[in-house]
Amino acid sequence: MLNRTLVPFCVLFIGCNSSEDGDAPGTNIVQLLTSGYEACAIDGLGDVYCRDAETGENLDFSDTWLAPGNSFIHGDTDQYEICLIDDPDGDGAGDIVCGRLFDLPAEPPERYEGNFVDVVADGLKCGLDTDGAISCWESWGDSLNDQFDALPSGDFVSIHGAGYSGWQHLCGLTESGDTECVGAGTIFERAMKYCPLPTSGIIDISYGGTVGHLTDDGMVSGWNSSFPDTEDSCLMEARPDAFDVEMANNTLCIRNPGGSIECEQINSEWEEDLSVGVPTGAYTQISAFGALGEFACALAANDEITCWGNDWLGKSTFDFKD
Repeated sequence: MLNRTLVPFCVLFIGCNSSEDGDAPGTNIVQLLTSGYEACAIDGLGDVYCRDAETGENLDFSDTWLAPGNSFIHGDTDQYEICLIDDPDGDGAGDIVCGRLFDLPAEPPERYEGNFVDVVADGLKCGLDTDGAISCWESWGDSLNDQFDALPSGDFVSIHGAGYSGWQHLCGLTESGDTECVGAGTIFERAMKYCPLPTSGIIDISYGGTVGHLTDDGMVSGWNSSFPDTEDSCLMEARPDAFDVEMANNTLCIRNPGGSIECEQINSEWEEDLSVGVPTGAYTQISAFGALGEFACALAANDEITCWGNDWLGKSTFDFKD
């Protein structure tokens, strides 16, 4: 979203009892994240807590680089990896630290030094610094600086992007809602031929195999397939009340100003979708790992995190007081 300032809540996903020794989960969720197989949260103390999507059980980070005692403020995920901004000075910016979630603690994390305020990890690996400049690093075995003719340049307040087989797309978003985007790959070129994306009036951008740009006139524009090849692959939805947008493979989810979530299937080629089991209530964040479209999670104002979807087999609503 354009506005990165989030309302803090004492959320039961990670517990509501802070501790002087720093070992207990802290208060105030900063960000909700989903990878291909985990639901994660960054708490107000800078620590990360995750649950496995198949079992619903907590992941043990005690002997890893994600053990309690960190200072993370923001992050992004792809299918296996998580990238986090480390801010030990508390000034709202820091290095980017990236590492695997599924094989901890086998590999040490990678650290990219700088004053970064936003990060993209979904197939791409890029950071936005306090000067509004974007940097990218090698990801999936390829140099992103070689894939793109040039990186977006401007006074950006957030970055959005993803990289999948055959296409990569990276956008910088300004305070006024203008974007500068770059793309690469044959699938991306074909998608943009049939389904060009808006470049102004942008409120939110989401990638999930599919792509959606939410504009201030209440339209969601993009494409409804990971491999768009006709105008029928284009997405054009009127969502005048949408506050933000989340794409997940064949599902479009929007969050209304009152916090309610609406999801609809946008591609009938996939039998399963996230429009089934959408929770009711008021929510402050929603996150789905869209490339697989397996599950989504939402952070509620009633201090709970609820997950739903095809491969979420554990408890759907988390309460660590149990």
